[in-house]
Amino acid sequence: MLELRQQVGIAHIESVRVATYAEAVRRTAAEAEKWDPATRETADHSIPYLVAAALADGGVTPATFARSRIQDPALRPLMKKLTVVEEPEFTRRYPAESCTRVEVTTTDGRRVVAETSHPKGHRRNPLTDGEVERKFRGLASGALGARGCDRVLAEVWNLEKAATPDGLFESLERATTA
Repeated sequence: MLELRQQVGIAHIESVRVATYAEAVRRTAAEAEKWDPATRETADHSIPYLVAAALADGGVTPATFARSRIQDPALRPLMKKLTVVEEPEFTRRYPAESCTRVEVTTTDGRRVVAETSHPKGHRRNPLTDGEVERKFRGLASGALGARGCDRVLAEVWNLEKAATPDGLFESLERATTA
């Protein structure tokens, strides 16, 4: 979805079709509550909510799951533009592959598509070191601060050379008590 967001402005989206394997549809889009989540637990297992939030916000972060964001009425019209369907070929390939295809149709009739067999972060589609670092900082900076993140990351990137993981644990302890 984030790849397509770079190609289509949110105001120009007519519809979004998410095709995936049966288990994903069943777990994340088959129940009415997934189309109008009220809790974090439902929102983080809702394709409609996650796609709409990613489109609107440019990503999914801890802020995506704040009560105020989950209940934000501005996301509901975007969620109503979505359909989530099973793609039989993707079901056949699951669980070896976790295929998803997202098709966005624009208000002027243009169609843009992105597809993956393995979501970003999967061992067959790993994050780069830079992506890991950005994700870590995005998730941990509120608790550790920038300097704490720097210290922890320095230990993580040198963990293979360390005789023990003590330096990592010490950097985490310093960062959380600073």
